[in-house]
Amino acid sequence: MALYAREAIGAGTFYPEDKEELLRTINDCYDKGVKKTPYKKRDKEYLKGLICPHAGYVYSGMTAAYSYYELSKHEPRTFVIIGPNHTGISIESISVMHNAKWKTPLGDVLIDRDVAEVLLNSLKKNPDHLAHMNEHSIEVQLPFLQALYGSEFKIVPIMISNASLDELKLLGRELSKLNATIIASSDFTHHGSFYGYEPFRNVKVEMYDHDMKAINLIQKLKVNEFHALGEKSTICGYKPITALMQAMHNLRGRPKFLNYSTSSDVTRDYSNVVSYAGLVFK
Repeated sequence: MALYAREAIGAGTFYPEDKEELLRTINDCYDKGVKKTPYKKRDKEYLKGLICPHAGYVYSGMTAAYSYYELSKHEPRTFVIIGPNHTGISIESISVMHNAKWKTPLGDVLIDRDVAEVLLNSLKKNPDHLAHMNEHSIEVQLPFLQALYGSEFKIVPIMISNASLDELKLLGRELSKLNATIIASSDFTHHGSFYGYEPFRNVKVEMYDHDMKAINLIQKLKVNEFHALGEKSTICGYKPITALMQAMHNLRGRPKFLNYSTSSDVTRDYSNVVSYAGLVFK
């Protein structure tokens, strides 16, 4: 069966569409953030999970670089990337793509079909490519992975729509059985009139406090509590993070908080602002 070619819908908007410019941009993200070059000689072990933002690289790439720097210490393998569905288009509440190659300016990324089919069977879901067609939250992770590992890895893309807490816990439990590293793609609080969410008066301080409460729950693997907070917030990937947390609970993953930033660090504007966080689990 021919592989479906999933085109790069974020190239030229979320990240550069020119290959050389894209690689320079990723290197700049490391320079502005961790200020370290990713490892070339890697330990023969694997990181269990990551949380990475998915905004335009100019805003969130520095925070993403913190997570990917930690990943660069480890060998590549299959990466299960879980993203929130911003478009609302889907067939399944948990949409797994199983037969495609994802195109980016750095080349093609193949899906690990064997792992995807095991997951589809265990979740009793049908493959759902539709949810992935115009959604950026998974795609923006791929150039960072390609810059580290070239073509030495495969992915299993999972888009979360209206999945319940029970479905997310089941997903997390099934993910913990796989030989894969799990990446939850999520930005944190979206505040301002543009997002229809304006509970904070002192936005800089109160948004930070709100996000730190969420991050503390993540670090303590308080799955139910984090999910409840997420339902009342604008953390767009709280469902992917919930599934990751359940998997890390099963795998006894040890959290490491790496970085927190906001779009206002770039724009100097708090009237409409988005926050980002980077964490990994060892």
